[in-house]
Amino acid sequence: MRAFRADGSEHDQSNIDLLSAHATLAESPGDRLVTLLPWLLLTAAIILAAGLLSLPLRAPIGAMYWDAFTYFDAANRILTGQIPTLDFFTPAGPLGYTVAAIWIAVFPNG
Repeated sequence: MRAFRADGSEHDQSNIDLLSAHATLAESPGDRLVTLLPWLLLTAAIILAAGLLSLPLRAPIGAMYWDAFTYFDAANRILTGQIPTLDFFTPAGPLGYTVAAIWIAVFPNG
């Protein structure tokens, strides 16, 4: 393919590979930053993700984490037809367990 340079001389453009053409386009430091910016952002994101994944994961349910199973047990009992405070003991009152049962009935997989 015939192409002309800015000074008017003719050169064969088919011999130019893409990497050298890209390198000649990015001549100023600002252009180099623009071409490196996606790689810098990707590297920063990977480092941030690795740092966050190395932190310990704590469940936000407090010291009495076995209480979560109390809600699942009560919700299961309500869904099978038992009545809170009549058929089983509810230490926190029936409202929270009823809301949990409704939530589990609407979203059975979580």
